[in-house]
This record gives sequence, structure tokens and C-alpha cells, in this order.
Amino acid sequence: MGQGKWTGILLNPNWSGFPHDLKGQGIYAYVIYEGHSGDLQLSKQDIMQTVARIIGAIAKPDKIQFVKALPKTRSGKLCDGF
Repeated sequence: MGQGKWTGILLNPNWSGFPHDLKGQGIYAYVIYEGHSGDLQLSKQDIMQTVARIIGAIAKPDKIQFVKALPKTRSGKLCDGF
């Protein structure tokens, strides 16, 4: 899996904050994963490397959750604070 595959999460981010003991607030990334359920740990490493390369190391998510879809409103917009 190359880094180019994960640039979509940077163009259409699905990020959320959560309480973090050391930082105060951590970054929680929701990633729509349409591939096989292979090595998800390798996919998480790819995402971290892509975020660090494009945005910067400080923006790497603390938690990554793979989902099939994200909750949307009736008009098709992503729900805030899910």
C-alpha cells in the first residue's frame, strides 16, 4: 500500500478531537477503508507517514479507526461530533 492511497484522508478529512492526558487534546481519524482486511497495522503506519510528510509530524493522528461509512445527515453532509 503506497502513501498515495492515503492522500484522500488529507483532502477530505474526517478528524475529531478527544481528551488526551499529555497533550490535552488528541487527534482521532476516521478512515473509510474499502480494501481487504489485511494488515491494518501496516495501513495505519502508511497513514501516519503520509500525514507527517504532507502536513507535518505534529498532525499525526493519535488514534485511527477504520470504518465502512461515516454518518451523514439527510442532506448528505457529514455529521459533526459523531
